[in-house]
Amino acid sequence: MFDFFKKKEEKKSAPAAAPAPAPAPTQSGGIQFYPELIKDLIGDHRRLFQLYDSIKESFTHRDLATVSGNLKEFGALVRNHLLTENMRLYIYLQQQMAGDEINSALVRSFRKEMDGIGKNVLDFLEKYKEIEKSSDADLSSFSGELDQIGSVVSTRMKREELTLYPLYVSKY
Repeated sequence: MFDFFKKKEEKKSAPAAAPAPAPAPTQSGGIQFYPELIKDLIGDHRRLFQLYDSIKESFTHRDLATVSGNLKEFGALVRNHLLTENMRLYIYLQQQMAGDEINSALVRSFRKEMDGIGKNVLDFLEKYKEIEKSSDADLSSFSGELDQIGSVVSTRMKREELTLYPLYVSKY
């Protein structure tokens, strides 16, 4: 019924990574283990780092059209990554660790922290979604804001890969 909205949006945005298939529910109605999840999430991290580097490089040369395209792709990948983590990783870990209060609290704190980081990243992307039309004042703050986002996201990704992702196993 509203497909014309979808087609219009698809034309505007850069191609995004294909969303992973929805996990099948377990017999108890929870989220099933997805064997490729961590590999896929780490792959997202690598692609996000590549896009970040490309955005920085393009901005240095004031190639705002490339910056804009890369920001759109970065945003699509971030949204997909956050959704995947929320729907597959956090819910699965919470259901598997229902009786382990220490690790459950760790997972909850990671999720809460990521909600805040995600909001800041999405606010940044919204601010610069039409960077080609940005004022000189906004452009002068872009690099510093991008560096700050990059630092926070990089630190977070390393912590996820070292601390959170190893908790994702088929049977806890």
